Amino acid sequence: MLGHAEKCRDLYARILAEAGRPEHVLLQFADRMNTWGDFYQAEEIYRGYLRRSPQDNRVWLRLASLLKSCERYEEAEGIYRRLILESPKNEAALLGLARVKRLQWRLDEAGRYTERLLEIRPRDPEGLLLKAEIALLGNQHEQAIEIYSRLRADSSHVVPALLGMGKVHLEQGDPQEAGAFFEQARDLDPESVEARFYCAGPERRETEDFLETLLEERAESPAILERWAELYASQGRNKAAVGQPQGCGEGGRRL
Repeated sequence: MLGHAEKCRDLYARILAEAGRPEHVLLQFADRMNTWGDFYQAEEIYRGYLRRSPQDNRVWLRLASLLKSCERYEEAEGIYRRLILESPKNEAALLGLARVKRLQWRLDEAGRYTERLLEIRPRDPEGLLLKAEIALLGNQHEQAIEIYSRLRADSSHVVPALLGMGKVHLEQGDPQEAGAFFEQARDLDPESVEARFYCAGPERRETEDFLETLLEERAESPAILERWAELYASQGRNKAAVGQPQGCGEGGRRL
């Protein structure tokens, strides 16, 4: 909730003021800034830290993830590529670069980097989810179903697996079967943005009261509302997407 986010921000500000701005707390503060949408300040903290500690690859990964979420894909890609050049088996960098390529709709490249990750860690659930998504986007439905079916056995990834199964059935023209999977996902995680989106159905999602409810839910973070916008845009509902908070503007500032 935004109220919780404000309390979190105030608490970190107090800790920083009283403790002399220790770097580990400052980095934690930057990590939490996504909750209230302060991407620009988070980037400043990461970059300031990296000027002092340029060898800390964990923070480079956090900066790359932030840039990716701001749709600054080329900058994120540059970081991921450098980390992979330094360590070809850097799993987090391989996954991050694969996700950037997927977001750019360069599915062949996304698939290659995903396979490189899965060669290192064949059962990596995030890699498998991405492989299934790429298969779905490439109309390779049977491959996507096989991966999602395996992931349903993983309790920590059952919800995204169910959502994936539902999306496959939507693509196959079976909305009833798709709806059953979406409802299972929502039952397991009532706060899931994707589950709520797909369970609402296309007609309900287009109603003014549904959109107004989303925009009035300031209990939700900007990042969550941005996810709603992405889902509307993915369905070709750009008018609805425009009503949602946008991502980062130039230099990482929110528009």
